[in-house]
Amino acid sequence: MTIIRHTRTLQPTLNGRGISTIPALAGRSCHYIIADSLNELGEFAQRSNLPSKPSFASWDNNVGTQRAIDLCLTGDESAVAASDALLSKMEEHILMPSTRALWTDDVAGAFPNIPAYISGQPLNMRTRTKHQIDSAPLAIMVDLGISAAISAEQVRNRGTAILALVRALSAHRPIELWAMDFGAADEQSAGWSSTNRTNCVIVAARIETSPLDLSTACYALTHPAFVRQVLFSLESKYHGFLGGWPFSVNRALSRHEMEVLCAPMWPHVSETLALPGLHVADQSMRDPEAWLKRQLAEHDPLKLEETI
Repeated sequence: MTIIRHTRTLQPTLNGRGISTIPALAGRSCHYIIADSLNELGEFAQRSNLPSKPSFASWDNNVGTQRAIDLCLTGDESAVAASDALLSKMEEHILMPSTRALWTDDVAGAFPNIPAYISGQPLNMRTRTKHQIDSAPLAIMVDLGISAAISAEQVRNRGTAILALVRALSAHRPIELWAMDFGAADEQSAGWSSTNRTNCVIVAARIETSPLDLSTACYALTHPAFVRQVLFSLESKYHGFLGGWPFSVNRALSRHEMEVLCAPMWPHVSETLALPGLHVADQSMRDPEAWLKRQLAEHDPLKLEETI
């Protein structure tokens, strides 16, 4: 069992990866609970004796706290079909497998390589062929944070789009996937209006991607019970979370803010795709196909087919 629990005081300096910290947050605390797998997080939640939270259809699909913890151990594939459908729409835009069209020298081709021809080289023509490529690992950090106004169906729609993105990118490059939440910490010390809401708690679990553990990824990314019953409950028990946004910002953290907070605890990560918490205008929820195209174009080393 590997559960990392740690608290850091934020500093107004550059961190080890050269990412600027946020000066306004200097001196505030960030608490971390990090699990190496969803199974480990589920077992940790079981040992934590979490109290039962309210459960209803639009909140957590009537799953409840204990069932939500059990699903950390078994997974849930109920949204896989929707992810398949979204991927099917995108197949014509996604090149599989991990290859890239490159110009190379050959005995025949589209146009001559003049210096090679003059020097008498037999491979003096340029042709375009597909080559296997090795890409740097990409860490996808998904903030599952949502406000109470977001319905279970909206969580599922957004999660389905993210699941499709993970599946598409994992066919092209090494992927590291983390499901997490960023919540306000230490709220219970002085009530809801406490200035201690300026602190933060992060609960994170790694999802296996070699190969992709589809049932676990599906549950963590698409089911509202995971964040609302498991992550929120752990944040509440260990770090006084009452439902507020971290640091009293009254919104989900930005990509840059997520990277600043994650960098000290994930020093091995060289490239990050941080996906902020869900809001009502989120494109991944409103237009998942357009969102998926945009993310692939930004983070897939092969890009979309029309760019090759």
